[in-house]
Amino acid sequence: MNKNDLRYIKTEDNLKQALLTLLDQMSLKKITVKMICEVARCSRNTFYLHHEVKEDLYNTVVSNVLNSMQNAFQPRVDQVDQITDDILDEYTEGIMTSVASHKDSLRTLILQDNGLFFKQFTEIIQNTVLKGSSELANHFTVDTQLYSSYLAGAISGFIFNWFKNPICDLPTATKALKIIHRETMAICIKELKKEGHC
Repeated sequence: MNKNDLRYIKTEDNLKQALLTLLDQMSLKKITVKMICEVARCSRNTFYLHHEVKEDLYNTVVSNVLNSMQNAFQPRVDQVDQITDDILDEYTEGIMTSVASHKDSLRTLILQDNGLFFKQFTEIIQNTVLKGSSELANHFTVDTQLYSSYLAGAISGFIFNWFKNPICDLPTATKALKIIHRETMAICIKELKKEGHC
């Protein structure tokens, strides 16, 4: 089995799309491998060449989405005192642009989430921010970890709520996130300055 073979890649893509299609209709618990194969138009044997169980396929879908979005969460500056309103706006706009490019997959994963996807989404934001900023990495204190955890949870909460209750369009949601994130970051930066981290 060559994972670089075009047939393998196409079948894998079909399996992922089949799972997302089924998740639009029911929970993962109710989905069977047989159902996935019917939607993907492949045999059970083919499925098992790719994944041991449906949960492996689900985890692959989640990992692909999160890994693809990871770049959007990278800090735009290396030092806290370099953060400006323009940088914060660019950062939140990058996140929402990434959200928009994955909107179908995200909508499905968020609406069927039992809490695990929210946890994974939040962790990837926090870990990416901490690893991407040498200053935060050098001053990895309890307070810094709490601030980054709070911010990651806030961004995740905003995005997840927007998908669950789509009361506005993408540009309006992006504008709202910019305002909220700018105000929250101003408080965090002030506290970090008090602690002497910048």
